[in-house]
Amino acid sequence: RHAVLFFPGAVVAAELTRRDDASRCYEDRVRNALHHLDPHLAARGQSDTPGVVGKRHKPGQTHVVRIALTGGPCAGKSSSLEHLTRRATKEGFDVIAAPEAATLMFNSGLPFDASTDARLLTFQTALMALQLQMERSMTAIAASTGRPTIIVFDRGLMDAKGYMDEALWHAVLDAHNVSEHYVLRRYDGVIHLVTAANGAAEYYKTGVVVDDAGHAVHRHETPEQAIELDNRMQQAWAPHARHVVIDNTGTFADKLQRATDAVLAIAHESHPQEWSRAHAAVFDATAARNIGGPSSAETGGSPGSSRSTETSPDSSRWRRFLGTFF
Repeated sequence: RHAVLFFPGAVVAAELTRRDDASRCYEDRVRNALHHLDPHLAARGQSDTPGVVGKRHKPGQTHVVRIALTGGPCAGKSSSLEHLTRRATKEGFDVIAAPEAATLMFNSGLPFDASTDARLLTFQTALMALQLQMERSMTAIAASTGRPTIIVFDRGLMDAKGYMDEALWHAVLDAHNVSEHYVLRRYDGVIHLVTAANGAAEYYKTGVVVDDAGHAVHRHETPEQAIELDNRMQQAWAPHARHVVIDNTGTFADKLQRATDAVLAIAHESHPQEWSRAHAAVFDATAARNIGGPSSAETGGSPGSSRSTETSPDSSRWRRFLGTFF
């Protein structure tokens, strides 16, 4: 670096240009959803025709449908989330797409050190703390909206079990004073997308590849390792009562459709009126345009129904509300 000072001016200029290009490349890498607001991402999960809430914990506390979306490498999670969001919002649900907690940590620059059990325990305990708080915060906010909402978590708490032995897993649970039963019942359903390496091997690629969302990723697992990891994830979630495994039978479009159907089947159990409410709103809006009058969605309710106005809770009520999810 010091030697360049003795080079001709053109060489110095070239060196400064190289450094400037490198700086811009770094800025491009960190300019992502972790640091910059993306209006599209912020609004894409909002339904234009929100349905009527069915199940509530208490007045003003909507039951939020929580889904863990999991699976092996190259399984189609990103495409599945997009497919679900498009259909669910049309059927009256808001869809919240929670980021993967481990990715948040890694993209922030935190290292992953598994050289000793103590360091791995520190990492996994902190990861579970982040995941729990993210789930609790998102659920509390979504429940307060009075709108039927599905939160899709990019991997859930049980995924961590697939990356450690039984003793370390229970040490992580003990650190948070929770049980495996508690972890499992936090989710209304678990959708497992099987890796392409198992059943669609021609689509599984390693190295620097473009994922199904169009993002460049480094996939280091061999097909055999991907299948092994996929199996560990299935085993970890197997005790859940609504564990749905979506394999690679048929086309990729079939796979996405089956995953969306599974999520909405679970969601409609809690909020059975969404489908009819959403389709009634579309019909009502069309009729309103034809006669020049306002639709029921614009006036705040579906035909024959009323919508209550909820006020913001005071601090004591808010603390009781948060206690529902903690």
